[in-house]
Amino acid sequence: EGITSLAHSSEFKRLFSGSLDRSIQLWDTSAHQPTAVAQLRGHRGAVSALAASKYKLVSGSADHSATVWDLATTRDDSKLLGHTGPIHAVIVMHDLCITLSQDKTMKIWDLRLKACVMTLPTKARGQYGMAVHNMQIISASGTKIQTWDLRKVAAEVMTVEQIADIGCGNFGSGNANGVYAHQMMGDRLYTSAVDNSVRLWDLRSLQVKAKIVGHTDFVRALAGAGETLMTASDDKTIRVWDLEFHDCARVLKGHESYITSLLCAKGRLYSGSMDKTIR
Repeated sequence: EGITSLAHSSEFKRLFSGSLDRSIQLWDTSAHQPTAVAQLRGHRGAVSALAASKYKLVSGSADHSATVWDLATTRDDSKLLGHTGPIHAVIVMHDLCITLSQDKTMKIWDLRLKACVMTLPTKARGQYGMAVHNMQIISASGTKIQTWDLRKVAAEVMTVEQIADIGCGNFGSGNANGVYAHQMMGDRLYTSAVDNSVRLWDLRSLQVKAKIVGHTDFVRALAGAGETLMTASDDKTIRVWDLEFHDCARVLKGHESYITSLLCAKGRLYSGSMDKTIR
């Protein structure tokens, strides 16, 4: 079935792909050509979101649950239950996991306790992605941005060294309504929207600073590396943008259906599509 999400583990040299067929495929990326090495199953609905930390993979699903997988054994470590709608986004930071759902809530989980430590209302079903920057969760919906302070809960779950090592978390997945993908590039937040554009947000004023256009259909996925932003669309193309002037430097073609996910890892760009392939 079609590919819905991608994640990568540098520690285990593995690429993970989630699918509508409810499975997660593991790929060995140590060679130039990735090879399939295992498959994880356990969800009762499509795998809609993936995020990997050093030793764990977390998958979110349309079955309203998230599963924590041990990357050393590739076994189901625990289930994160509590959402009442499909999970659209997942971020993992050491022993802290954040899930965003269509049930209008965001849940923060302590992976050591395998328990939810906080539930935050999002107020809108149209929030399908999120990012983490400066210990704040950021999620855009329509023309608005919501932020939540992570410092208190992070201090209870992680060490000072782990908090300093967090950096930024990004995720884009979910439903084709409102704002979709979120990508932090330094202190800049880029989001994709249903009007075929990508928006740059000013995080101080929480207002749209610039609008990037070029795709001819809905932009579903974003990825970044250095001073380059990559965008993937239902028009079956990937566009590569220069961040200084937001000029399109290159258009990549090859998929036969719309592209759902992008991932930059170890100097490579991976794309997943509803044509059932990863490039």
